[in-house]
Amino acid sequence: MRYDAILIDARNALHRAFHAGSVLTTDRPDGRQNLDIGGVYQFLRILISTVETYAVPRPFVCVCWEGGETSRRREMWDLYKAGRTVHGP
Repeated sequence: MRYDAILIDARNALHRAFHAGSVLTTDRPDGRQNLDIGGVYQFLRILISTVETYAVPRPFVCVCWEGGETSRRREMWDLYKAGRTVHGP
């Protein structure tokens, strides 16, 4: 099935791309080594692949970023990710 519009959850896609993709590095503009660009590369591959697979020619594509620790999903639904443990600092 082909769609006229596609909505991309960019934060989720970038997170998946960064952790599932291979390490890809390049030199930084300031001359330092090993700028990790693997997540961005994989994110763009996901975006292009999704549009090619599910969209009509010249679709409307909306890429949305949800930011911050609190989200509308947590405010609307108390059990959203309730069973997950907190990792990191």
